[in-house]
Amino acid sequence: MKKIHVTEEQYGKIKDHMVESAILNEQSKSEVMDIQNRLNNCFKAGLKVDGIAGPLTREAIQTNLGISI
Repeated sequence: MKKIHVTEEQYGKIKDHMVESAILNEQSKSEVMDIQNRLNNCFKAGLKVDGIAGPLTREAIQTNLGISI
């Protein structure tokens, strides 16, 4: 098996992404709905407010808040 070399910078990005994903995944349905509502109100994100942190919600967070999830 080939070993993968990861630089400190790459590791930091991976770690940050994992932490941010975990934080979003730990939110309750009502908290995700609140995030979706705020994205819609502040950025006209056009999200369905369903409390599911799916790909469109994650993309809206990344696009509008600059947070990779």
